[in-house]
Amino acid sequence: MQNIASALSPCATIPPSDGQAEHSRFFQRLHRRYGQGLALLPPGAPTRATMEEAMAALRARGVDMASALRTVRQLVMERLIRLDCEARAPLGDITRAVTELAELALDHACRHAREELDSRHGAPQGPQGQPVQLWIIGMGKLGARELNVSSDIDLIYVYEHDGDTAGIEGGRGRISNHEYFARAVKAIYSLVGDTTEHGFVFRVDLALRPNGNSGPASVSLAALEEYLQVQGREWERFAWLKSRVVAPRDCIGRPEVQALRGVVLPFVFRRYLDYSVFDALRSLHSQIRDHASKRSAGHPERANDVKLSRGGIREIEFTVQLLQVVRGGQFPEPPHAGGAAARGARRPDAARNGRRAGPRLRLPAPGRAPHPVPGRPADPRAAHARRRSGLDRQHPGLQGLLRLPARAGRTPRAGGPGVRHPVGRGGQEAVQRRRLWRPPRCGSSPPRIRHAAGAVAARISRARCRMAQ
Repeated sequence: MQNIASALSPCATIPPSDGQAEHSRFFQRLHRRYGQGLALLPPGAPTRATMEEAMAALRARGVDMASALRTVRQLVMERLIRLDCEARAPLGDITRAVTELAELALDHACRHAREELDSRHGAPQGPQGQPVQLWIIGMGKLGARELNVSSDIDLIYVYEHDGDTAGIEGGRGRISNHEYFARAVKAIYSLVGDTTEHGFVFRVDLALRPNGNSGPASVSLAALEEYLQVQGREWERFAWLKSRVVAPRDCIGRPEVQALRGVVLPFVFRRYLDYSVFDALRSLHSQIRDHASKRSAGHPERANDVKLSRGGIREIEFTVQLLQVVRGGQFPEPPHAGGAAARGARRPDAARNGRRAGPRLRLPAPGRAPHPVPGRPADPRAAHARRRSGLDRQHPGLQGLLRLPARAGRTPRAGGPGVRHPVGRGGQEAVQRRRLWRPPRCGSSPPRIRHAAGAVAARISRARCRMAQ
C-alpha cells in the first residue's frame, strides 16, 4: 500500500491561510501535514459528493480504508476551519458538512466490515433465511444533524433478527448473528474510532445503548423493544428523541426501517399527558445543574462554560426537548429535535453564537478541551484563544454570547452584585462585558465565617505546639 505522502504528492498545493484561521495551531498542523492534498476537495463547503470523490481518489492511489477515512476528515476539518473563521460561513453549512462526513465514514466502514465478515462466515440469515440488516442509529448531535468540528458520535447498533450466518463451503465458519454483528461493531470502531498516525475519524461513544456500558455492543430489534418497554428510563426518552438511522445508506429508505420506528416512537412520545413524568424530569434537570456546579468547583474559569453553565446550550436544549417529550405524543408530527437550541431560546442569536463559539474554543485540541469563555482581556494567554474563536471584545457575536451564562430572560443590573461602578461609557453592554471577563469567586464565604474559621485554625495550631512541648 502507498503511504499518504506519496498518494498526495501529485495534488496541487493550496497556499496557507493568512487570516483568523491561522491563529489555530490545529489548523497550522493540518497545513504542514496534508498541504499537498488539500486540492482534493473543490472550493466551497464540503458536501457528501465531494467527500466521496476525495475518498475514491485516495483509494485509487492505494491508500487503505482506515487511512483514507482519516485523511478525508483532516481535509474537511481544514476547509471548515477556514470557512468558519474567515468566510463567516453559516453555522448550518458547518454542521451539515461534519454530519455528512460522519455518515460517509460509517457507511464505508460498515460495508467494508461486512464484506470481510461475509467472506469468512457467510451472510447473516433470519428465521426464513432472509438477509438480516444492521442499522447504525445516530443519537445526540449526529441524529439531529448538529455535529461540529469537535463533536464525538453517539451510536447504537441494532440488527433485524436473531439467527445464524450461512457459512461458507460446506457450512464452515457458521456463527450466530449476535456474534457476527458484535465482530462487525469492533471492525467499524477500528476503522472510525481508533487513533493512528493520522488521528481518528470520530470518537465513538456507545454508552447510550441498552444497559449502557455493561450491555452488548449490538442488540436485536426484539431485545431493544423488550428493553424499552420494561427498563426504559426517562432520560432515555430524551436520548431517543434525536435518533435516526445514519448508515448503511442503502438501508435508510427501506420499509424494514419502519419496524424500528414502530418500536421507538411509542416509547418517546406517549399518547397521553403523563403527569408522573414531571418529577423525573425535575430530577434530571437538577442532575444537569449539579454536574455543571461540580465541574466548575475549584475552577473559576469553567463558570462561563458555553455548553454547561447556567443558561448555556445544554439547558436550552433541555427546555425545548422537555416540551417535545411531554406534548409530542398529542401531535401527529412533533417538531424535529435538530436545531433545538437555536429555535427554543428566547434569544436565538445568543444560542447560535454559543454553538459557533464552542467549537472554535476547542480548536487547539479538538475532542479534549472544554468550552470555557477565555479569561480577562488583559490576560495574554487568553488573547490567542479569543482571536481564534472570534470572541475578542470588538466582535459583534460576543454581545449575544454574553447573555448565555445569565438566567434566561434576565439582564444584569448596573450596580448589581459584582459591579462596583455605575454604567459609564458603553452603557449596559459595557457592564455585561466587564462582568463576563471577571472570573467568579467560587467557594467564597462571608467575612464572619472566614474570621471564625481562622480563629479555630489558630486554636488548633496553638494546641499542637503545646503538645509538642
